[in-house]
Amino acid sequence: MVLLNSLEYEYLALTLLSALFIPCVLYKICELSPWSHSRSRSRRPTRVTRSTCDALAISKSICTVVFATACAASLTVLCRTGYYGDPTERHALARPAYVLQLFSSLTLVPAMYLQHTHGIAPSTLLTLFFLGGIVFDSLHLRTLVLSSSKVVASYAVAASSRFVLLILELVEKRRLLQAKHRPRARETTSSLLSRLTFVWLIPLLASGRRRSLTVDDLLDYGVPDAYTGKDAGDELLAALQTEHGHGNPGSENKLLKATIMAFSHHFFAPVLPQLLLIVATFAQTYLVQGMLSFVSSYRIDGVKPENASRGWALVGGYVLVYLAIAASTSLYWDKVYAFTVYYRGALISVIFEKTLKLSSVAARSQGAGSAISYMTVDVERIIDSIAFFHQAWSAIVSIAVAAVILWYQASYAMFAPLGVILFFIAFTTLLGKTVDKAQMEWMAATEKRMKLLTSVVSHVLPIKLSALESVMVDRISRLRGREVRLLRAFYRRIITVGALSTATVNFAGLAALGTYIAITSQSLEPSKLFTILTVVNLVILPISTIGHVFPLLIAGYASLRRVSTFLSLEEKQRYQAQTPTSRNSNDSLTSHRTLANKDDLDSIPMDARSYGQIILRNASFSPSCLRKPILHDLSITFKSGALTMIIGPVGCGKSFLLLSLLRETCPAAGHATQLMGRVAYASQDPFLLPTTVRANIVLDKAFDPVWYTTVVKACCLVPDLARMDKGDMTVISDSNGLSGGQKHRVALARALYAKSDVILLDDSFSALDARTSSSVFSNLFGSEGLLRTHTTILVTHNDHHLRFAHDIVILDEGRVVAQGDLESLLESAVDVSSYITSDTQHSAGIEMRPRCNLEKQEREPALEDVPQAVPPQTLSDVSGQVNVEGPDEKTGVASAEPAKKDASSPSGWAQFHFFFSACRWPRLAVALASILGYSVTEVGLQIFLKSWSESDAIDQRPWLWAYAVFAVACGSAAFIAFFSYTQQTTPHASLEIHHRMLSAVAYASPTTLRNTKPEKLINRFSGDMNAIDFAFPLAILDFTITAAYVVGAMILVFLAVPWLAVSLPVLCAVYWLLQSFYLATSRQLQGLEMAAKAPLVSTFSTTFSGLETIRAYGTEKFTLAEGRRHLASSQAPVYFRYAGIRFLRTALNGMTLFIAVAVATLAVALRNSTSAGFLGVALSQIVGLSTSISNLLLSWSRVENGVVSVGRIQDSTAMTTERFSSELSPAPGNESEFMVRGDIEFRNVSLAYGPGLKPALRDVSFAVRGGSKIALCGRTGSGKSSVLLALLSGVDKNLIQGEILVDGVDVNDVPFSRLRSSMSVIFQDPLLLGVSVRENLTLRALANQIDPPSEGELWNALSRVGLADVVRKLDDGLDTVVDDEHVQLSRGERQLLCLARVLLEKRNIIIFDEVSSSMDSHTEARLHLVLSTDLKHCTVISIVHRISSVLDFDKVLVLDDGVVVEDGRPKDLLQSESRFRELARAQDLKD
Repeated sequence: MVLLNSLEYEYLALTLLSALFIPCVLYKICELSPWSHSRSRSRRPTRVTRSTCDALAISKSICTVVFATACAASLTVLCRTGYYGDPTERHALARPAYVLQLFSSLTLVPAMYLQHTHGIAPSTLLTLFFLGGIVFDSLHLRTLVLSSSKVVASYAVAASSRFVLLILELVEKRRLLQAKHRPRARETTSSLLSRLTFVWLIPLLASGRRRSLTVDDLLDYGVPDAYTGKDAGDELLAALQTEHGHGNPGSENKLLKATIMAFSHHFFAPVLPQLLLIVATFAQTYLVQGMLSFVSSYRIDGVKPENASRGWALVGGYVLVYLAIAASTSLYWDKVYAFTVYYRGALISVIFEKTLKLSSVAARSQGAGSAISYMTVDVERIIDSIAFFHQAWSAIVSIAVAAVILWYQASYAMFAPLGVILFFIAFTTLLGKTVDKAQMEWMAATEKRMKLLTSVVSHVLPIKLSALESVMVDRISRLRGREVRLLRAFYRRIITVGALSTATVNFAGLAALGTYIAITSQSLEPSKLFTILTVVNLVILPISTIGHVFPLLIAGYASLRRVSTFLSLEEKQRYQAQTPTSRNSNDSLTSHRTLANKDDLDSIPMDARSYGQIILRNASFSPSCLRKPILHDLSITFKSGALTMIIGPVGCGKSFLLLSLLRETCPAAGHATQLMGRVAYASQDPFLLPTTVRANIVLDKAFDPVWYTTVVKACCLVPDLARMDKGDMTVISDSNGLSGGQKHRVALARALYAKSDVILLDDSFSALDARTSSSVFSNLFGSEGLLRTHTTILVTHNDHHLRFAHDIVILDEGRVVAQGDLESLLESAVDVSSYITSDTQHSAGIEMRPRCNLEKQEREPALEDVPQAVPPQTLSDVSGQVNVEGPDEKTGVASAEPAKKDASSPSGWAQFHFFFSACRWPRLAVALASILGYSVTEVGLQIFLKSWSESDAIDQRPWLWAYAVFAVACGSAAFIAFFSYTQQTTPHASLEIHHRMLSAVAYASPTTLRNTKPEKLINRFSGDMNAIDFAFPLAILDFTITAAYVVGAMILVFLAVPWLAVSLPVLCAVYWLLQSFYLATSRQLQGLEMAAKAPLVSTFSTTFSGLETIRAYGTEKFTLAEGRRHLASSQAPVYFRYAGIRFLRTALNGMTLFIAVAVATLAVALRNSTSAGFLGVALSQIVGLSTSISNLLLSWSRVENGVVSVGRIQDSTAMTTERFSSELSPAPGNESEFMVRGDIEFRNVSLAYGPGLKPALRDVSFAVRGGSKIALCGRTGSGKSSVLLALLSGVDKNLIQGEILVDGVDVNDVPFSRLRSSMSVIFQDPLLLGVSVRENLTLRALANQIDPPSEGELWNALSRVGLADVVRKLDDGLDTVVDDEHVQLSRGERQLLCLARVLLEKRNIIIFDEVSSSMDSHTEARLHLVLSTDLKHCTVISIVHRISSVLDFDKVLVLDDGVVVEDGRPKDLLQSESRFRELARAQDLKD
């Protein structure tokens, strides 16, 4: 009878298996069939294997035929002889089951062949069919053998062939695929079992253990195309546009809704496997109850022992349940992490694309620092919260299931623990609002710090040379202190949830047992007690999960809202693109409300709207539609094919006018024709990508060697490229950066190479020396100039170019003062004397002379002579050369070495010691003791429960009160441990480590800073510091608590089953090997993830700073493609790191399966000597042991990964620093008299920027008396800035030879800070920090810790430089923050603000680095007035390009190639045939 019942279920299972498989396989055959006529020819499947009949295909075909034959034989035998040999003895379901099996075997013949030849991977459908069939075959064969059936022989053949078919189907066929159909990603061609067990990843993990990996290695191993970010980004963008169309453009939940809309199938994919995991997990309670009842039957007198077969059946149940747990866990995390990587690519892609669309004012309001935090901190938190979300809902479901089980185990006693749990959830929900608020405040403080840090890092070298390091450290440290205080507040809310979740578990058990004892008169047997506690233990993880992931989920949601807000920022207004073929379209400029009437446009004559002509009529422009206009009532005509120059005082709106023509501002009123044709734009601050010089010039255009050579010669770049090691293939970076003039000429070359119809140049000649400026100007606008027929608009402060303009526009205070050519302006009634110098007025009408005829100059090397990394003929396309880190086109990483260093930086005890020492050892000891105390209390509670279960006490109240004491003790210990760790220990480490790194950067040597990329420092202060603030400390806390729990649980398990201790060395060895095998590669993947992220962040930051230029050239698609290329590279380490985590989880689940089955097996085998109490403790602990061990090693992996960030910061704190003042002897003589006179003398000074490099200065000697004014002149790159760096000790001492004396004292004998603080410096790029105007003016007082100037002194200094009215108009006056969000100051106004600071500092030595380059003649005259009055007794050293500005100086030094070629008084040099006179003639100055 038993066998008949078994057969009934087996035949039913076989029928269902075949019935489900047949329609699926028929559909698969139709899908793979190349003869299908339901599709177009292009979509029909094609053969992917190299051969139609290879060895594997033949083997599959033979086995398929054998399987079908065996199935037919089984059916024949069954029909002829019946099941037991009697034809009349047939089972009702036998024949249909065997018939369906035969039919399914016949469908396998075409299915397996088509899958083999037309599919790149083994079939999941066939694999599942074979696996299910093998499980059935094993059971059915057992039944057939036991019943001595005649079918057993033929069915054994069928079962064997099915097993062989499974093996053959699992064989990967990469080597058999055609090259064009062979994907790079190994996972794509892997079988189902290989993907579930991550066998496909083992070669990479093994490789990572043997050697250091690079991003190239990961790309070669292959990432599926779906995870590169492009397709995912397009899907999310489409959903965002749909959501925007539904009328929710500014909703903070817009991104969340769009995510669910676009990725619902990915987002909810983990739901089913997680539900299966919950079912398998709670099935353990019945196994525990059954096992305890079985063992107790052998220990209780008077009770009949249960049959041993029931015990072994329970062992089989353990095998099946833990196999189900392992499989569902693997599948669940596979789905979770797959979407995590997928969504990361989508988010970054959408953020990057949104950046390219931002309006200029929105981009400035965000700033690069804030924008970077979206891509680094916020995106990482969002993708982490995906797993937290699924853990949260599954925890709620688990709690509900536990309540149901408790009802059946303890009836009404279920409501008490349920009430405790509901109270916890309600309290957590209420606390969530404060957690969210605390999170947002902390993130806002982080953003504020990063904004200031970004501005500081971008000026770090000028700050050092100005001796303002202490101000930088103090200001940022104050912001950091506030940030950490808010972090503590955030932590307080987190630990409240964590401690409450810990207490809730024990109090829920107390409530359940207490209520059960109160409502029942039964004794508390071990099976009942530990079944209830097992259910409670199963709730431990869900409740602790809620407590753990809730604040992190809140943090992720806050970041999601921040990104959503960013995606809702104002975009640049779109206008219809104008081309020569669309001139009849509406080309009117719109106001911010309505379009201009077509009648107004028609009033403009048709010939006036000719190609290249631009007309403004009563046009006003503002930075945004909600702000006041800066330009008012402009009526200007920019003629087609003409050179129009725009002049005016500093801050009058010249640069803003160019941005308005580019549609980067908001039109407030009036009308304007739109720019038509191709447009080129060179901004006042040249936008350069951190890539090769050639790639910066060419951008996305096709490389034309002939035209490229012409452009480079026209911009006089040939000699500059000749001095570079790799010529035009030299990568532009801070370590080998270009001078200001070289940057401007590269930007000019880009504008030329684009062959644009309209060219907008914003003061592009200001940073060029006189001869180079004249040469380039002549090559562009001379009689044979390259731009002579192009519509060109040039903003300039160089009056000597005005006579060559076809038209001149004078702006003042945002309005047009006059327009016309130079002669008409001079003859008009408008007083132009304040805008145009008298020399320019006298030179009106002079024709352009080709002063830079390259053939007549001393010969410069031709382009062919410039060293190049690659022959020109091989560079037909340079689109792949744009690389933010270096020339590696494949990965986007500059070179293998930096990435390799970051990836393989050791995570030994040095990094732990660095972090723990920052925590302070006494604080750390208190926190560790608290955590261990909490863990010991938890273990003691379990031992107490064992004693309680075996006590046979009639009165349970004393035991219940003792349980309550343990519960209170555990909750209190948890709170104390969490509080001491998060409030005293880790915040101190955050402050200390940040201060160490900040001080290391502030006091690093100038050479070190010059060789350190700003984006690297920003990444350290943002991503790495965030890891030390939050992720790394929590990982250590998780690991410590989980380790203590696992050790305690294993002790309890070994007490219950001592024989299991024999396997302890083996288990430890296996765990250690598994951990070391995984972590060896995981650590590298974490480092590679950070290294590959650097190019992405750098590209993003660069894009932010050059939005106007990118859009002017129309290279948005090119820039987006470059960003996505770096994104694809950065996805590879993330993808493989998450794959490694899944591999570890799967392996650990397999180990837990072994432990659980071993405990169950030994308990059954030793049932006569096993303690039911200890066994109950052990089995209840094993319920959560799988997850705990997984969490243990995963938390350790997070610790190891966090150590990478610690190591990177530790490396940054080890930057080469300058000696402190205490290490230097005081200056000789009376120190109070140092730098009183201001005498300066150079004696045979030579300087190089690195060992083995060509000297930038050679035997430079000159002397300057105190109070003199000396000018440094010469061609770009001649060594002028090097003189100033030598004076300021701006390079390492070992790189400077000779003597530099100040007031007779060698600067080598003077502490650096004293030397630099004794001088005032104004750099070419104005040094203004993101603080108030007041603080920017008083930086020196703050640095020297003296009383700042009074309010009156501040306003007097501003008045002296002409900025008082400008500052008064600011919203907060002197307290207005100087950044693009709050105040827009022109470059010239920023220089004047720096000049006002110089007046307040009252130093005797003043250094100007091309200060007047961005000043108009009127502002420059004010500068000279300040020099001749307020600074008349000071020694002034100034780098100048305008010769007219130094005629009143006492001395001029002319440098060339690092050598002083002549010196003397300016007027004397003008009277002789000197190089200075040549420079003056180049600017049309009279002798």
